[in-house]
Amino acid sequence: MANSSRKKRTIALCGGGSSAHILIAMAGRLENIEVRAWVMDSELEAFRQADEVLCEVSGPNESDAFECRGTATYASDPAEVIRGADVVIFCGPISIYPTWMKGIGPHLGEDTIVGGLFLQGIHLPAMGKKLGFPDSITYFGFGLYPFASRIVTFGSHVKILGAKTFVNICVAGPSAQEVIPFFEELIATPLEFRRQSHFLACVMNTTNALTHPARMHGIFKDWDGPGTTWDESDIPLFYEDMDAYSATSLERLNAEALQIRDVIMDKHPQVDLSGVRSRLEIFKSYGDNIGDPTSLLTCYRTNLAYKGITTPVEKTGVAGKVKCPAGHRYFQDDIPFGLCVFRYLADRVDVETPEMDRLIEWGQRIMQKEYLIDGKLRGKDVTDIPIWGYTLQDLIAH
Repeated sequence: MANSSRKKRTIALCGGGSSAHILIAMAGRLENIEVRAWVMDSELEAFRQADEVLCEVSGPNESDAFECRGTATYASDPAEVIRGADVVIFCGPISIYPTWMKGIGPHLGEDTIVGGLFLQGIHLPAMGKKLGFPDSITYFGFGLYPFASRIVTFGSHVKILGAKTFVNICVAGPSAQEVIPFFEELIATPLEFRRQSHFLACVMNTTNALTHPARMHGIFKDWDGPGTTWDESDIPLFYEDMDAYSATSLERLNAEALQIRDVIMDKHPQVDLSGVRSRLEIFKSYGDNIGDPTSLLTCYRTNLAYKGITTPVEKTGVAGKVKCPAGHRYFQDDIPFGLCVFRYLADRVDVETPEMDRLIEWGQRIMQKEYLIDGKLRGKDVTDIPIWGYTLQDLIAH
């Protein structure tokens, strides 16, 4: 175990996702970190039965591989986990962040640091202000999830298939200067943190928000109602089998997102959103994991971190037949917390988004939701959009 002279901290992890497994294991290297985890009742037994959590790290070269192990205390009562914690980290789907924000509020200390390893569509400082959090709270959010990872055995074993070389990070609050050094110590893989000037730069995330809807549409564009099925043998690998149709849709989404970025900066010159990049530029964060960086299509097909990743499907009960998975996070996170967020911002600055509209309309039918009606965000489910009701001024304040 490493002997660190840094400040002792208690970190509270919300959720039992792969990032929670990874951080528990990585914290095991450090004597100055105590880890607690707020997990669901149904997850407690799996974590408590394991003596420790093992994280295996792979890399493009054999010399990059290593292991780390750590332990935590687990509870399903947020008061047991959050009270007295120095840092609270959200480790799960972004659609749960609003629920976690409400759950942690009554138990936060005055100077707690709060945030998530992936921030898409959620403006934590604006949300915290609306929830009445103390002004002394510091918020952070990563613009990129640092790892491509998979849980091997829930509660005890996780694998990092590929680690990024850099991530954008947004930080706001009185303890902002402590956040990057803390994560530089905690995260065991080499990682450069590129601090962004505004939280909106991480909210406007162009990775999952654009990639997943474009690719899912490329695979399931023939969906024609809940009864539509596909032969399981015809379902391609999600990234390695990326096709030109999906890549072209993603390029159009990128262009619309960057236009929204540019118009916001033009109307508000004090706002630096240069960290909002095209998907092709973001692939540089994978370094040598990319075999052919020529285009979006080749980056997806040759990224070692994406090798073997399958397309999510829903079983039908009929052998060999599958359905489009309406409940998967590629819909539940990346439509309301992704494309709809960009669409909401586009309305604030009068930018047209025909490709986003096309995919939102397709996705909402599958989800049985209503966001866009006749080209306007006025459907019955628009309040699912996490920045709904916030003005642009609210969102550029930090």
